[in-house]
Amino acid sequence: KLENIDAEPILPFEEEPEEPEIPEEPSKNYRIEIDGYDIIMFGTIEPYTVKVYENDVEVDKELKFEIIGDETLIWIERTGDSWCELKANKDRNFGSVIFRVSLAEDETIYTEMEIRAVAF
Repeated sequence: KLENIDAEPILPFEEEPEEPEIPEEPSKNYRIEIDGYDIIMFGTIEPYTVKVYENDVEVDKELKFEIIGDETLIWIERTGDSWCELKANKDRNFGSVIFRVSLAEDETIYTEMEIRAVAF
């Protein structure tokens, strides 16, 4: 039996408890590095490998490879997950293109390299 009949019952909070603050995620700082020559001899294929870093840690990301410029001069011959082979024409047409590698999930994150077709 309750002895103190004047006691107030304990009720749930009338005010909502404060939400704990959710810390902001650190921004993802991506860097894409292309390893390969900035020249391709006429009629030959050059390999290029690509590494992606997120906050200076190497990560595995799907990539998009593209040539900006005259694709009859230098074009993408074959691609893999983190590599690409570019081929230069054999017609001795001098010039250059931009080789762009971007993240497939966000094409605003990219790096570019100017590549020239040259004679032996």
